[in-house]
Amino acid sequence: MIGDEERADQRVVEVINLDQRFQKGELPAPDAIKIDVEGFELEVLKGISTMVRTARPSLLIECSNGDLADKGAFFELLKTFEGIKAKIPGKEGFLNLEELSTYAKSRTNVPLENYLFVF
Repeated sequence: MIGDEERADQRVVEVINLDQRFQKGELPAPDAIKIDVEGFELEVLKGISTMVRTARPSLLIECSNGDLADKGAFFELLKTFEGIKAKIPGKEGFLNLEELSTYAKSRTNVPLENYLFVF
């Protein structure tokens, strides 16, 4: 057990709630947000959901095709962002979330993939 010691390959970081800072006016409205957090996408989106609904930034997110295909919690949270649609990098056009789920079902052999979400 490591205890309170800091290992050379680890850092102690402060975790902040961006929604709270945004609502207090401490952060400007973003135009774009990139999320690549190795499985914690849902938690990050929960922590910025007010900011996303208000500012409506573009979101580049690496997310699980399995969760999108199964319409899991991450998919359900995306549905609460009215007017959001998905762009698959390298492909033309946009998909609504139902179409994205169908696409993700065909890609479950690729665990994680980048998607661009826009309003």
